[in-house]
Amino acid sequence: MFATFRIITDANVQALAVPLSAIVHDGEKTSVWVAQGANRFARREVAIGLEQDGYVQILSGLEAGEQVVAEEGLLLSGVEGSS
Repeated sequence: MFATFRIITDANVQALAVPLSAIVHDGEKTSVWVAQGANRFARREVAIGLEQDGYVQILSGLEAGEQVVAEEGLLLSGVEGSS
């Protein structure tokens, strides 16, 4: 599942955001899985900010328009280390 959305606040700040379910925590690292074409994904480390209504602000690590895995990213993490 992929999602595009915007968080609206009273402040004049625009930022990228992803569903909380897209965030993968691994120790002190925070990452998301980014779509790289047909059935290909790359793990990308991100810095997160504010959380609101089930979404989290992305401060760095993603560009506008990139698609992230919104659910089951943890399953991809399990596949990453196996061969």
